[in-house]
Amino acid sequence: MKVLAQRLGVELALLATFVASAPLFGQEPPKTSNRTDIPWLNEEIFRKIEPQLRELQKNAGVDVPQNLEGKAIGSLSPEQRRAVKAQAEMMETAELIARELTFGVVPDSDESPLAVEYRDALKAFSSASIGLIVARNRHLLAYNLSQEKYAELDEQWYQAIAVCHKTKRVWIQKGAELYASSPQTYANIGKTLQEAFLYDVQYDRYDGWVDPLMMIIAAGGPIVTEELLIQGISVCIANNRYTEVDTILKLLRERGLFDENKERFAEGIPLQMEKWNKELDRRKSDSEKGNNPIVELRTSKGIMKIELFEDDAPEAVNSFIYLVERKYYDLKPFFRVEKGLVAQTGCEKGDGSGSAGFTFRGESDLPTKRNHFRGSLAVALGGDKEGNVDKNSGSSQFYISKTDLPHLDEDYTVFGRVIEGVECLGLLRQLNLSNKEDRDANKRPDIIISAKVVRKRDHQYKPTPVTGRVFGMVTPQKN
Repeated sequence: MKVLAQRLGVELALLATFVASAPLFGQEPPKTSNRTDIPWLNEEIFRKIEPQLRELQKNAGVDVPQNLEGKAIGSLSPEQRRAVKAQAEMMETAELIARELTFGVVPDSDESPLAVEYRDALKAFSSASIGLIVARNRHLLAYNLSQEKYAELDEQWYQAIAVCHKTKRVWIQKGAELYASSPQTYANIGKTLQEAFLYDVQYDRYDGWVDPLMMIIAAGGPIVTEELLIQGISVCIANNRYTEVDTILKLLRERGLFDENKERFAEGIPLQMEKWNKELDRRKSDSEKGNNPIVELRTSKGIMKIELFEDDAPEAVNSFIYLVERKYYDLKPFFRVEKGLVAQTGCEKGDGSGSAGFTFRGESDLPTKRNHFRGSLAVALGGDKEGNVDKNSGSSQFYISKTDLPHLDEDYTVFGRVIEGVECLGLLRQLNLSNKEDRDANKRPDIIISAKVVRKRDHQYKPTPVTGRVFGMVTPQKN
């Protein structure tokens, strides 16, 4: 679609996470990482690159400062201050060079089977990333093409995203296997994975990490920090891996890093495990029935397939399919994408204040209610002046949970789940256009390019309004 080509002028931070070197990616790698607390420079590397750094400093026309440690900056002459600044810049440059030389690198001289597999995985992921860049640029440069050509570019883009996700998973897994085989020998690979993991969790990119993470934790080493362990809990929770959560909690206890907050969190794990086991039974039943409706969302960051829980939330599913078939959700922005929470869309105005002109009855009180897990679709609700949730205020807006959200189970109706493409959630741009600051900053959201019903049951889908009227909708268009 032409609109996808027009709206792809957004960053794809997935690429920036894993750039290993300029030759691999065919372009200049990022010069900084948002994980600046993970140092790459050591004495051995510094000795190797020091002549190059000294030459850069010499060309800048500033002498290396001598014997200025401990002196207040205000007591220094202008020349001395410039020298101190030059020294600091030299060390920053050294750190960046060290990272580029070391990040993800296993020398070709290492011919062990795991090393070979790792290099092959990195090469495949690098190639996929190049393909993603090419597909993105083709969209950005596309102009005045036929609808068939735009559709072809769409498919290339979606395929490039899928291949990138797949090869990234393999690279992470092979990296963890290599590090676990000898943490001392492959310390730089461990540090690479540490930085990549902590970067990913900032954007809720939880997919493909649990098994490699547990392998890294078991291998140990200085990279297994308190932060990595705590973020590891978040990743395991999002993937409903509660046994692994217990393992990490025990390790935190052993390290003396447990406090009252963590204790309260740990006490809630059994209940969440119980909810998840019930959800697994429900999903098995859904699969055996095999007739739940399915909707495909094509977004600017990939394709998600949605299974709808018609037997558990019929009012919400009736409304959703009714709106999908009338192209209501096409070009709607993900106006609220918040870390560790939700990706919300379906607003007519694009700022959280719009609706489809009607509301329908909430279904979170039904005995068949479903709970919030990663990928769950739920009805967005409004409230009264006292801040109480109005369960019957659902309309067109819905959100997709990025992780377990048990505090929303009581009030909000879950009416479906993502069965394919849940990893797209981690690529959606984080913002909240219901806040004036984000609107004034002209932040551009990701969008639903199109939504279509792939499968439904043989009856009419039409909402039963509690307030408002169902009007102004054209006859369903053929997909």
